Amino acid sequence: PDGTVLVPLQIHNDSQILFHTPYRGMNEVIEHIETLYPRAEKIIFRPHPRGSKNRVARRGTVETGGEFLDAARRASVVVGLTSTCLFEAAVLGVPVVALGDHPLRTHHPARHEAVLAGALALCVPRGGNPITVTERFRLRPIVTS
Repeated sequence: PDGTVLVPLQIHNDSQILFHTPYRGMNEVIEHIETLYPRAEKIIFRPHPRGSKNRVARRGTVETGGEFLDAARRASVVVGLTSTCLFEAAVLGVPVVALGDHPLRTHHPARHEAVLAGALALCVPRGGNPITVTERFRLRPIVTS
């Protein structure tokens, strides 16, 4: 971990954001996270692939390139709302802070391994193509003979 707070943003008018968080848009999320982590060495905001790239951060930077998993591996913490990226970061073993109506926030931490096991079995639409989380991590079942 390099001291980075990594923040996957979402589409500003996503119904999960509007109805299951206290935020009215991603700019409010950016402002709130910058106040939550005043001593962070670095805050990186990653816009949703279908979201606005024109976000402005006072203390953090907005980065659009590269793979999320690569950025998550280097981060000290991943902070988000309801994004599937939170599951991916948690599977990598990166600490996750969920601010929205997300299973990693709504379930007790003692149950997080069960939540992650369930998430690994989900079919998650990524870029319009449904793939399983296990395929995203290039995991294959153990075959014994």
